[in-house]
Amino acid sequence: MELIKLMEQGDHVVKSPWSSWQYGVNNFYNDWHGTYKGRGDKKQKYPYEGIFERSKDPFERYTSTISPSYGLLSKSINPYSATTSARKTGKFSYGLTSTLRKQEPLTEMNVDASIRPKEVYRDPITAPTVNISAPVLQALNVPDLLPPSLDIKTPDAIETPNKLPSIIVEPVVSFRFDRHSFVRGGSPDNNVIDGNNLTYWSGWNPDNGNIEEKSKYELVAGVPVLSGSRIPNVFYLNTGRRLPSNPNSRWDFKDATIHVAGKNGWNPIGTVAIHTVWNGSITNVHGYLHGYSTFISSETWHAGKVQLNGIDVTVTGEYNSVFYGYPSSYYSLGVNNGDYNSWHQRGEYNGNLTANINEKNNYIYTVLGVQGAF
Repeated sequence: MELIKLMEQGDHVVKSPWSSWQYGVNNFYNDWHGTYKGRGDKKQKYPYEGIFERSKDPFERYTSTISPSYGLLSKSINPYSATTSARKTGKFSYGLTSTLRKQEPLTEMNVDASIRPKEVYRDPITAPTVNISAPVLQALNVPDLLPPSLDIKTPDAIETPNKLPSIIVEPVVSFRFDRHSFVRGGSPDNNVIDGNNLTYWSGWNPDNGNIEEKSKYELVAGVPVLSGSRIPNVFYLNTGRRLPSNPNSRWDFKDATIHVAGKNGWNPIGTVAIHTVWNGSITNVHGYLHGYSTFISSETWHAGKVQLNGIDVTVTGEYNSVFYGYPSSYYSLGVNNGDYNSWHQRGEYNGNLTANINEKNNYIYTVLGVQGAF
C-alpha cells in the first residue's frame, strides 16, 4: 500500500537500472509531460485518515458480511463508521483497493463409494465311509478239571466272656427334716443365718472322729452346745414367707463348717447337713459327709432357687449324696393350692460347688418321685 502511494505521488521510483534512459549513476529522469498521474487526488481516494468508530450494537459488530442476516442490519452513510453496512457512501473502494469482500464459490467434490460383497464358494467335502467290523474271537480251550476236595473242620464254639460292669446302686433315701431354730429360744424362720465360722455336726463328732448319735446345731451365748440326740438336719433354712404374698422373700446362709453322718439301723438312717425351703443363697460353707448323709436337701414342691458361692464338699464315707430332692407328686407340682410354689417357677442350683469324693458308692444327685421342678 505504501509503495503504491509513493508511486502515485512521488517523482522518483526505484526501478531496474536498465529499464529506462540512464543519466549518471542511479539517477533517472521521467517525462510526464505535465503533472504526474494522481497528483492532488489523495483526499478523494482517501476521504478519512482517522480511527473508525465501532458500533455499540453487538449484533452490528459481530454479524459477518456473508451471514444471511447481514442484510437486516441498519444502514447509513457515515464515512467514519467501522461497520461496513453503515458506511454506504456509494463507493466501495479505499484508495486503489476495493472494500467489498468477495466470497469464493463453494467447491463440490464427488465421492463415489460402493460395496461389493465377495462371494465365497467351496465345493462340499464328502466324508469317507469307514466300516468297522467287530473282531472275531477264537473260542478258549479251557480244560475240564475238578478242584481237589478239601476237608474243612467245623470250628469250635468260642465262649464270649461277660464284661458287663457290675453296678450296684444303693443310695440312702431315708432322710427326714426337722423345723427347728438356729439359736435356742429363737424362731425357725430367719432371713439371715450367720455361722460365724464355727463348726456344727450331727452323727459325726469331729473332735474324736467317731460316729455318735448326738449333735451340735444350736447356739447358746454364741457357741454351739452338745445335744444328747442326733438332729436329722443340722440347719433349717426358711424365711416362712413366699407366694403369694412375698414372692421376693429369700434367706442367706454363710460362714460355717458342717460334719454329718448316718448309720444303717438309725431312724432315719441318713443325716442332712442343710435343708432348704424356697429361694436363698449359701456362701462360704464347708461340708463333710462321713457316710449315709447328704449335703443339701430341698423340698421340691416349693422349687427353690439356691445360689451357691464358694462351697466345697469332702466325701469320706459311702452312700452319700451331695444333693437330695424329696419326692413330690403331680398334684404338688402343677396345682396352686395356696402353699406349694413349684407351679410358679422352676427350681435350680446355680453357682460353684467343689466336691472331693474319696470313696466309692457315692452320688451327686439322688432323685425320687416327681422331680419336674428341677
